Amino acid sequence: MDGFLCFVLVILVRVAALDEQWNQFGSSADGQFVVAISMRNGIYVSQDYGRTWMHRGQIELCMWPCRHGAVAVSSDGRQMVVVSGSKDHIHRSEDYGSTWLELSAETSTFRAAAAAKDGQMLFVGTAGSIWKSSDSGGTWIELSGTSGLSWWGLTTSADGSKVAGFTRENYHCTCCGCGAIWVSLDSGESWTQPAADGSFWDITATGDFTRLWVATRRSLETASVWLSSDSGSRWTERLVSSSHAASELGIAASRDGKTLAIVFEELGYYPGWLYLSFDYGLTWAPSSF
Repeated sequence: MDGFLCFVLVILVRVAALDEQWNQFGSSADGQFVVAISMRNGIYVSQDYGRTWMHRGQIELCMWPCRHGAVAVSSDGRQMVVVSGSKDHIHRSEDYGSTWLELSAETSTFRAAAAAKDGQMLFVGTAGSIWKSSDSGGTWIELSGTSGLSWWGLTTSADGSKVAGFTRENYHCTCCGCGAIWVSLDSGESWTQPAADGSFWDITATGDFTRLWVATRRSLETASVWLSSDSGSRWTERLVSSSHAASELGIAASRDGKTLAIVFEELGYYPGWLYLSFDYGLTWAPSSF
C-alpha cells in the first residue's frame, strides 16, 4: 500500500485515541506535519506523524446542519490554512502549525479550502463564490466566474494551475440534481460544468490532475464515487456501498491515485465505515481500522 494511504489510516487511529470529535484533517506530502479540526476544541497540530498533538486555538465552527470547516496544507507542511465554516476568518500558519494568524476576508461562511504544492496559491470556497490568493494568503481576490454558487469542496493540481470543486444546494441535499462538479484549467479564471447530479461530500485529485474523485451520497443507503481519468472532462460513477446510511463522506488518494480510502459516518452507528480501492476507484471493499 502507498505510504500516504498507510499514513491516512494510522492518523485515523491516532486521532481517534485523543477522544475528540474530529471533523477535518490535512497533511504534508510525507505525513510528518498534520493539522486537524476538533468539533469541540478547534485546531490541533502534529509535527511527528501524528504521534503527539498540540492544541493551537479554539475556532467557532458551524454546527449541524452545515459544513464543519476545511483545511489545506502545502506539500512541505510549512503552510497551513484552516477555515471555520462559520465566521469570516481564515486561519493561517507559515511555520508548520506552530503559530497562527487570523485573517479577515470580505466574505463569510467558508466551506472549502485547497492549496498548491508550495502553499503560495490558495483557494477557499464560500456560500457564494471562490476566493484565491497567490501570496500564501496575504491578499485575496474573488473569482468572478464562481459567484452565486455554494461551494462545498475544492482540490487543486500541485502547481495550482488546475482546480476542481463541487457545489451543493444545501446540507440536506441527499440524492439527485442538487449538486454539480466544476473544473477550471486556468487557475480559476474560467470554469466548466462537466458533471452534475449528486449529493457530493469530498473531492481529491492526483498532483498532475489527470485523475479526480468525488465522494457521493447517492441515496440514504448508497455511497458512490464519481471518477475522471482525463483531468475532469468526463466522469463516471462507481458504487462504494449500498448497505449503509452514509453521511459526511471523506476521501483520500495515494500519490499515483491507484489506492484510495473513503470514510463515512452512518446514522446510528459508531465509529463509521472505511472502504478501500486498489484499482483507481473502480471497485471498493470494506475494511477496518
